[in-house]
Amino acid sequence: MNKLSTYSLTVAIALGSSVTQAEETEIVNWEGLYTGIAIGTSSSTASPTSQVEYDGSYFNDNSSGSDRDQVNPILQKELDGNSISGSLFLGYHFQTDRFVYGVEADLTHSDFSESMSEGPTNFDTTSGTSNFTITSSAKSDYMLSIRPKVGYTTGNFLMHFSAGPVISEFSTTNTYSDTHGTGHNTSIENKETSIGVSANLGFDYLISSDLSLRFDYTYLNFSDIMDEKVDVDNDGDTDITYGSDFSSQNLRLALTKQF
Repeated sequence: MNKLSTYSLTVAIALGSSVTQAEETEIVNWEGLYTGIAIGTSSSTASPTSQVEYDGSYFNDNSSGSDRDQVNPILQKELDGNSISGSLFLGYHFQTDRFVYGVEADLTHSDFSESMSEGPTNFDTTSGTSNFTITSSAKSDYMLSIRPKVGYTTGNFLMHFSAGPVISEFSTTNTYSDTHGTGHNTSIENKETSIGVSANLGFDYLISSDLSLRFDYTYLNFSDIMDEKVDVDNDGDTDITYGSDFSSQNLRLALTKQF
């Protein structure tokens, strides 16, 4: 190899090294307003905390068995459901070097509507002479969250985490009936707006100067979507208290536009 060829190769290697170092040190700018649309799948669960209240006047506990031990497991049966979700989100990024932070608002539609029915089941305490039937349902179709956000960018990737409050409206229905004596029937419908917590972990990849693809996971939890009491025999004492938690896990793929 002659001197010119050696010199040319040396220059090429130096230039290539310089370009590589420049690419490695270049920081993608994520700062500014952005919006996006996502589609995904949701797995949600309503977890009842309902239970019989022993007031000494209606439900029994004797040598033949316990009404509470029979009724509570049915009152507390979980309602599970999977559905397709669609989301719109809007946010703003600030950036310092490779650290990105900001806030994001997220409106998600996911149709959760589940129910269960069990009975008639014979009471152990009455030697099978009377029975009870229980039904329950829960429904929700939207979640609105606002989450402060922190992230870190490397290459064309932005890794981020956010957490904050979420709001939704839940509709629940619970019925209880039995054949004690002349029989008793109760039904209670409840619609309640609840506030919970939402957490999101995501990865964005810049595919052009203002478009990015996102894959993320969102967890939502509501500690109490209903709080009701029922007096089955109308004697002035509470016989059943109704309550429920709600949680949802969502996996989404989104397209985001920066402005």
